[in-house]
Amino acid sequence: MAFALRANATRSRKNLGRVDVVMDALHGLPSGARANERMALAQTAGTDWLAGQGEKAGFRLIECDVGDYSTHTLPGYRDPRKGHPQFGILDMSGLVEITDPVAFLPQLALGFGRAKAFGCGLMLIRRRG
Repeated sequence: MAFALRANATRSRKNLGRVDVVMDALHGLPSGARANERMALAQTAGTDWLAGQGEKAGFRLIECDVGDYSTHTLPGYRDPRKGHPQFGILDMSGLVEITDPVAFLPQLALGFGRAKAFGCGLMLIRRRG
């Protein structure tokens, strides 16, 4: 099945709580190199994250293209200084194979990732062809 997904992909990090998968990958690079590597790391981190979601949710990721990665400041935050609370958004599309429909359908209804209140998590699916 073909899919499109806008997701806030996070993972747990010891002593840090939840972290954005792309920002976590960028953190190890010098600040001057981050801009050039951002989309390549978004592709890798997003694909790995979605494959992990599939293991729990009854699908196998066949193909994944991260079309965009952006960060958004939480609505209502008025302080003009640095340090605004933000969340990252990955726009992904590709192909999945449903391996366990009983596990997949409830998760499809619940969504994938976090920030669902801000429009993330909805996976749109359609048959290929």
